[in-house]
Amino acid sequence: ISVCDSMNYLTQEADLKLVFEKAYYFLNPGGLFVFDLNTEYKFKYVLGEATYAEEYDTYTYIWENYFDDEEYINEYHLTFFIKDEKVYHRFEETHYEKAYDTNTIVTLLEKSGFQVIDYNGDMGQSALDTAERHYYIVKKPEHIK
Repeated sequence: ISVCDSMNYLTQEADLKLVFEKAYYFLNPGGLFVFDLNTEYKFKYVLGEATYAEEYDTYTYIWENYFDDEEYINEYHLTFFIKDEKVYHRFEETHYEKAYDTNTIVTLLEKSGFQVIDYNGDMGQSALDTAERHYYIVKKPEHIK
């Protein structure tokens, strides 16, 4: 099982294919691999080109979001202010995630040897084109030739 954006952090298609190949290799025949991916829809229309900020008793954060329509890369720039007794310390992080279309994912999975059992939007609660997350269930065939 691989959830919560981990596959989106693989911003090169070749790296994603390698992960699928390794998952296939290490699964027993008949084994399942379940994973999710954030979608282009989420990056573009839910997170958008927005800035989010929240303040709590012991920390505050600012989250700036950018989506590159040509590369399908979402950039999150995060700034945290963490309170340590009476002083706040500033920490910054930048994350990059890639949106992959369903056809690319299915093709890479099948090239890696997997049988695609199911894929859906938001655990079956949304259409694929408006889902924030796509969930995939794939299987290593029982009898490998």
